[in-house]
Order: sequence, then structure tokens, then C-alpha cells
Amino acid sequence: MGEVMRYAPDDLTETQYRVLMALAESARDHNRTTKTNTVEVAMLARRKIGTVRNAISELTRRCLIYPVHPHSEVGRGRKAQDYRIVELHAYHRAATHRPEPTNSVTARDDAMEPE
Repeated sequence: MGEVMRYAPDDLTETQYRVLMALAESARDHNRTTKTNTVEVAMLARRKIGTVRNAISELTRRCLIYPVHPHSEVGRGRKAQDYRIVELHAYHRAATHRPEPTNSVTARDDAMEPE
């Protein structure tokens, strides 16, 4: 948990940070894996369940956590999901996620320019 407090990226939202902290709180030390459900995380993070699900999706997309089970094992009836928290280092703190701007008109114009 201390690792998340020290090295979590600065551009995380408050909710994403709280959810990551809640997951780190319940993670096993030897393999960094947590088995939890969104209700428990929502209680620890003091957020609504839907908000926690959105934050988990964003943390997964940013590769700060990733699901351990294959998608075939996770279904609607399953309440818990195992996640593994990546090992964070000092360079993660300064790393910011800036999505690449997409402008299809500019890309098309660049592709059509003769050389």
C-alpha cells in the first residue's frame, strides 16, 4: 500500500486513487493479487459501486491493474474478481496519460501529400 501512496501517477482522479488504494489494501503481499468485490472496494473508497466499476475499468486500461482470470471465467453472476497490481516505481509518479489527439482530416491530408 505504501508503494501506491508513493508512486501512483499524479494525474489519477481522486476516485481512481482511492480505488487503487482500496485494492492495494486487500492485496496479498507475496503475489500482489487481490480478490475483492466492488461492494467492498466501494465501502473502502467511499464511492458508489458504479463509480468504482468505472475507476477499475480506467485503471485496467492504464495498465496499473489487470484481471487475473480469463474473461471466460468472469460472468454476470460472479461477484469477485482477482486483480494484480503492477509494481510501481518512481517513474510512474511523473508519467501522465495523455491520449493521442485524433484528427482524421489531418491524417488524411498528410497521407495524400506527394513526396
